[in-house]
Amino acid sequence: MIKESQATPPTKKEELYYLSPCKPLNTSLYEDKDNEEDYCAENTYVLQQLAADDEKNELLNATFSLGSSENIDNPHAPLLLTLNAGTDKQGETHQTKFTFICDKDSEEKKKPTFKSYEKGILEVEWKTPHACGEKYGEPDENNGGRGGFTKFLTIFLILILTYLGIGAAYNYHVYRAQGWDLIPNRDFWRDVPYLISDMFKYLARAFHGGRGYSGV
Repeated sequence: MIKESQATPPTKKEELYYLSPCKPLNTSLYEDKDNEEDYCAENTYVLQQLAADDEKNELLNATFSLGSSENIDNPHAPLLLTLNAGTDKQGETHQTKFTFICDKDSEEKKKPTFKSYEKGILEVEWKTPHACGEKYGEPDENNGGRGGFTKFLTIFLILILTYLGIGAAYNYHVYRAQGWDLIPNRDFWRDVPYLISDMFKYLARAFHGGRGYSGV
């Protein structure tokens, strides 16, 4: 919320601006039960309340319109957000223009700053670290596959070590095994080198189209 006061002798006018650029305001919080004409309409993003004379609850019903193409080249350039199509009781069209400025040192809960309100256009400036973008470079195609293979190998090794650790603990507590007997499925692992050797021999014969008999 932004509160702006102006001296209008013999009275003092206060302008309250309720801002919600991300989602519509909660309409139930701004209803005036004594005056049916003064209320917060559905899908309202910016609400102006005038506390002077008989004026109150001038609504700015709005839709989003994003802008500023310079953000493509400069990730820290101000982000402009325009809310338009708002109409008051007199049929005058209104706009609300947000300028989000990158400020990494600013507190996240820092309030926006009122800039001006002229001819139905409300201008608000908001310094926030959330407006600071980050420009990413082109991806390195050479590291893409290598990174994926490294992740796969790491996960595979972790699974193997987990399997061996759980199997060794099981053999120790159940069978009181020691030494090489702790290895789970020891006979299988002992035969692994021979299985790999036979597999390569089979692939070699299939690749070269070997025929006939092999020596015994």
